[in-house]
Amino acid sequence: MTLQEWMKLKNMNDAEFAAEVKVLSRSQISRIRRRKSIPSPQTAKLLEETTGIPAASFVFAERAA
Repeated sequence: MTLQEWMKLKNMNDAEFAAEVKVLSRSQISRIRRRKSIPSPQTAKLLEETTGIPAASFVFAERAA
């Protein structure tokens, strides 16, 4: 499952998710969700703790063209 799919399932937008994780901005969430930015290992771990999506899938995800 991707962050985009998880957020859609939870009916959350970037701002709502950023408010939930508290340490990332809406724009950071947007870039990670669209795979335009690869999060640090620490941020990937935080995303894993919040979503249940394995941290490795954020760090090793293929970036969109």
